[in-house]
Amino acid sequence: MTAAADSRGVIVISGKASSTHAFVTAVDANGKLLWQKSIESTDKTRPRCYSVILSEQLLVNACNFNKVSICHFHDGSVASTYDFRDETTDPTHGSDITNNWKETKIISCVTGDPANKDVYIGSDDRRCKISREILVLNDKLKYRHTIVLPNDICWARDITFHRGHLLVCDCDGKAGYMISVDKPNTRTDHRFTKPTLWDSDWGPFRVCTDSKEFIYILWEAKVVNRLKCIVTQYSPDSYQLLMTKPVDDDAAAITTTFIDGKEKLLVTSQRSGKMYIYDLVTGCA
Repeated sequence: MTAAADSRGVIVISGKASSTHAFVTAVDANGKLLWQKSIESTDKTRPRCYSVILSEQLLVNACNFNKVSICHFHDGSVASTYDFRDETTDPTHGSDITNNWKETKIISCVTGDPANKDVYIGSDDRRCKISREILVLNDKLKYRHTIVLPNDICWARDITFHRGHLLVCDCDGKAGYMISVDKPNTRTDHRFTKPTLWDSDWGPFRVCTDSKEFIYILWEAKVVNRLKCIVTQYSPDSYQLLMTKPVDDDAAAITTTFIDGKEKLLVTSQRSGKMYIYDLVTGCA
């Protein structure tokens, strides 16, 4: 599941709806439904959808069964679609992807580069669990190039941009990174301080930033044989760990949104469908 929000307080939540369908839902800050879309899986992969807001008009939906769509933000209608396994969707550059996109690969995450309006697609390999390629498309879903994450990363569970760098959640590798993405090489510029709550080995799986560029990471770990989740906050300049807060064990996504003119941290749950709203700096509900 992922969550994204715009400055108007519209929140887009996406994820798995059933064994055959993914979903994308838009609600306001009070939880009122604005629109909802269902996306049918095209293969046997358990369907999941990841969404990011590209502009006030456009939304990107990336499904783990390897389809990416540009949608109109106001109603979720599809403007264009790219299928990674079908080079006819982009006759010019499609083979650049399909020739290197193994049958075992699936989309694992998506983000947008606000400066260039590019779309960054992370991948996972269902067989070997090592996949460092990030595909870069433009806002028309035309293939631009591929970047490869540093070797100390297993695969990107989630990504987002921060001051021209890519923030990467490597949940399997139990680490969060800030990565430079200058072509053709990438490098690790910073490894985030891990939380130590309950002496557990935490793995990061969701990341976002607020309008003041503070960084928030959602982590998971097994504590006495039970999955627990926490949120950490980092400073925008020195990346100092400022706050660690336990959240719902069912937490699945984080984003920030504006409510009554004030920016808040939003944590959404997977099974219960609850949304939790926190003050940003103190982390108090």
